[in-house]
Amino acid sequence: MNAALATLALATIVQSGALPHGGSYLLQRDDASPTTAIDVWFRAPNAGYGTPVPGLARVAATAAAAAKLESGKSLAETVAQAGGRLTIQVFPDIVGVDVVVPASDARMVLASLTAAYFSPSIDDSALHAGQSDAAVLAVQQQYETAALE
Repeated sequence: MNAALATLALATIVQSGALPHGGSYLLQRDDASPTTAIDVWFRAPNAGYGTPVPGLARVAATAAAAAKLESGKSLAETVAQAGGRLTIQVFPDIVGVDVVVPASDARMVLASLTAAYFSPSIDDSALHAGQSDAAVLAVQQQYETAALE
């Protein structure tokens, strides 16, 4: 990144800081869109190295999103009811959880996101949802890989 782009990027940062246990955050404002994007990345080893495959990290990330929170709704339900989108991406050593919601729902969704991933309480139903999601992705990846050969 050249100096001009770095300066521009720093100029748009509204707030940054440190989270407990070594995390950090950056908040940026873009008044051109009435939405809020929240991205959380975790170091979480998946299955092996090289081509990412669905594994334990995917099961855990999906189960955390499906688990009921104190509000009685899961993160996935909260995002869906807000009209937003929840995406979970798994790589060999990192899991990314991306949420896009209307800006008016950002605080509520951020509270659900932090509760789901910083202090998860995963029950049997949420674990089953995570296992099912990982199994479906494993089969899809198998067919996608076969189509490329």
